[in-house]
Amino acid sequence: MAVAITRPGADIAGVAASGNVATYTDTNIGAAADDRIVVVCVGTELTSSVPTACTIGGVAATAGVAATLGAVNSHIFYRRVSAGTTATVAVTFGGTNPTAVQNHIAVYRVVGGGLPVTGASSIADTDADPISSGAITIPTSGGCIAICSDAANATARTWTGITEDLDVDSTAFRFSTGTSTTAGTPTIT
Repeated sequence: MAVAITRPGADIAGVAASGNVATYTDTNIGAAADDRIVVVCVGTELTSSVPTACTIGGVAATAGVAATLGAVNSHIFYRRVSAGTTATVAVTFGGTNPTAVQNHIAVYRVVGGGLPVTGASSIADTDADPISSGAITIPTSGGCIAICSDAANATARTWTGITEDLDVDSTAFRFSTGTSTTAGTPTIT
């Protein structure tokens, strides 16, 4: 069965953290499915704090790929969530409480596959402009979710090699995500 990746909700603007946790209530996680994996992409620009953990529906998510360059952070968390169409997503930060403009999330629904593959098939890149993560192999019936966080007031970004899903300026930083379910070895920039 081929993997299907969707972003079920609208853009999810940042929320101010309390006790180092930014809590996004009633987050749309898409239609329930026995094999549904909920993926939370977190972008931040914080000088003294990075995302260290995430819960989805009160249960700890697995930390996937993470990239940090200076104050800019991009992190992916995921977990299997079979029931429900909304969940509370809570992101814990390792230091300073982020304001609403210092963090942003994008939520994806993945069905039709196993748990995400990390390691050799994942790339965390912290290059300068243009950001080039290089090639990644997407297996037949597989998929890819990419995330990018960039400095404050950065110009709009355009993904190549994958489909851009989100590109927003939070005023403190730029946050962008993209996906692909096309098998092959695209060079993602």
